[in-house]
Amino acid sequence: MHAVVRENLEGFLADWRDDRGSETGSVTFLQRFGGALNLHPHFHTLIPDGLFVPVAGCEELEFVSLPPPNAEEVASLTERIARRITKRVRKLLEGEEERGSRLEETVLSMESSLLRSMRVPVADRAGLFDDADHESEASASRPSLCTKWGGFSLHAGRCVSAEDRESLERLCRYGLRAPFSQDGLWVSEGGRVIYELPRPWPHSGGVTHLTLDGREFLQRLSSLIPSPYMHLTRYHGVFSSRSKWRSRLTPLPVTAAVGVEGFAEWEPARVEEWEEFSSRPESDLPARFDTDEVAC
Repeated sequence: MHAVVRENLEGFLADWRDDRGSETGSVTFLQRFGGALNLHPHFHTLIPDGLFVPVAGCEELEFVSLPPPNAEEVASLTERIARRITKRVRKLLEGEEERGSRLEETVLSMESSLLRSMRVPVADRAGLFDDADHESEASASRPSLCTKWGGFSLHAGRCVSAEDRESLERLCRYGLRAPFSQDGLWVSEGGRVIYELPRPWPHSGGVTHLTLDGREFLQRLSSLIPSPYMHLTRYHGVFSSRSKWRSRLTPLPVTAAVGVEGFAEWEPARVEEWEEFSSRPESDLPARFDTDEVAC
């Protein structure tokens, strides 16, 4: 799915490219979770609002800004992505049916478990969506560059200026956040797992806590674990490690970076200390952290 999304986003910017060999880039955070311990695969992609263009006789790349997309372009892009993902998934399922792999007991059990994990564990779901006031509230708060098509949605209304490094850091932290907060999780006297949601679901008048038995909680937790060796942060275009232009990107000046919260703390002495610590053998980690790395 990520390949389909990335190809269409790059195709959207390809119309602006010229004969100088301009290139774009992106950083994508893959997330499997929703806001209520539910399985909800989606992507957060950071894309510069322009193109990187090589300049003759200059080592660094020139950044050329592009006009922002309008609502019609975002809606058209959403429909194109949704159609191509649906086509690819349908082809994948047809191939599995021909091989008969979907009829295996283990596969059926896994699919059933994943489907249950996609639903938010709320008993009275119908009553939460009957309130017209909350529906109008959600429609009013939805930005103009947020569209839906066939069960897919695309949000392109978040923009951060180049000088606002703190907002950019918050946006990156949002893409890198954990599936849930342990501070809002506890076990009741009856052995039930209770989780306090970061915000009411599905609207301001919705539920604020989830109550699960131990087995259901573990089932949902296991569905949020990504596959082995799957990178949850993807770099493409000029930001990719294989890009021939990555070394030509203009670095952030140190004077500008000092204003970022926490950056000034990384003095040269601390950098050397971290390099020395990161080179320690694994056998030295228990003594460093005063814990046993194999204890559960």
